[in-house]
Amino acid sequence: MSTEHDDLEEFEDSPLVRALRAPGTPEELADEARFVAAFAAARRPVAHSGRGGRGGRGGRGGRVLGRIGVGGAALLATVTLTGGVAAAAYTQRLPHSVQVLAHDAFGGVGVPPARPAAPRTRAPRPAPTATPTPSATASERPEERRTPDGERSPRPGGQPSIGDDASVGTTGASSPEATGTATGSPSGSGSPSVGGSTGPTSPGTDEPTTGAPTPPVGATSVGATASTRRVVTGGRASVTGVVRDHGDLVEGAEVTLLQRHGTSGWTRAGTAVTGQEGTAIFATGPLVETTTFRFRVEVDTDGDAEADRVLLSRKRRIGVQPILTLSSSGPVVDVHAVGAGTGDAITVSRRAADGRLERIGIRRLDDRGDASYDLSAWTGRVRVLVRVLGTSTHTAVQRWITVRVPRVPSATPSPSASPSAEPSGSAGSSTTTGS
Repeated sequence: MSTEHDDLEEFEDSPLVRALRAPGTPEELADEARFVAAFAAARRPVAHSGRGGRGGRGGRGGRVLGRIGVGGAALLATVTLTGGVAAAAYTQRLPHSVQVLAHDAFGGVGVPPARPAAPRTRAPRPAPTATPTPSATASERPEERRTPDGERSPRPGGQPSIGDDASVGTTGASSPEATGTATGSPSGSGSPSVGGSTGPTSPGTDEPTTGAPTPPVGATSVGATASTRRVVTGGRASVTGVVRDHGDLVEGAEVTLLQRHGTSGWTRAGTAVTGQEGTAIFATGPLVETTTFRFRVEVDTDGDAEADRVLLSRKRRIGVQPILTLSSSGPVVDVHAVGAGTGDAITVSRRAADGRLERIGIRRLDDRGDASYDLSAWTGRVRVLVRVLGTSTHTAVQRWITVRVPRVPSATPSPSASPSAEPSGSAGSSTTTGS
């Protein structure tokens, strides 16, 4: 074995070094495998460097060199390569478990026992660091990394984050501007419901509202359409406003829905912003009386936050039809109307022989919506038309009903017998007169 780099040149005349460099005797090599196993159990395995064959002496020597400190590297290399375990044990530099084995085997020749094992102290683990996001690069500086919007502090002169803006001036999960639902709080039955499933279809915005004036939106016309012209009492409908600028659909225009009940004045029902298709859709609540709708758009052409002109759409009327129920009891027709008012008129008509409708009577509804009409003047099968006349709050409604009027026979006088003188000689003959 070469001793050129074993760091023991200056001690080459020492008997201990000579003993270390001497080849091992068969008795010393008898427990080689046992000591190697003790070395392997005393230290955690390290990566194999690939030098020397697996299981050979070169491989074992490479593993041991990686387990011992710098001060005893040359000594342990000499021990494992030459097998001089007994001589090396005198230094007490072997691992604790190996020194115990050496003392048991060579204690008779002066091998000292193992030093007391020092208690193992576990090094504190470093605090876990945040894993960089896939988008971050190795050259990216910490100050250049974006933080989540909810943790970002507002910069001087910059806009506040969405998380800060959501807690100021809003009562719901999102602002009307972000969701595009109709704003306002219309009151009264039949008014458009705010934030319904068919709310205005205007797009949301990713940035919070900063209070800056929006750029002026040009428009030349506003149209109105209704989903239906008539509903029964308590029915619902939708009204759509369309804003155009010389035929082109306008996005971002503010549309106000106006409504009117009967002959009353116009009131504001809600406001919305048109979407990409230039439309704003309003869903009405339950309608209990006839309602007229129209849209209003204020056009600001110079951007001074004042309306330069006002556009009004055509009126769209949605009539409310009462629910009419008819029944009969003998010759009497019973009428019940839901959605009509007290004192509203109902007419009863019958078709004449020439096919024309002939009015035969008129009645008024009471406070419960009831009325009745007697058909005793006719006999047999009588078919009549009952109609609730329309008013400013509801439309007209009519229904046919057939009533069987029984025939009442006229009273006939009963005959009364009067005695009369019978001529003699004519027995068994008599006359009866009636009055």
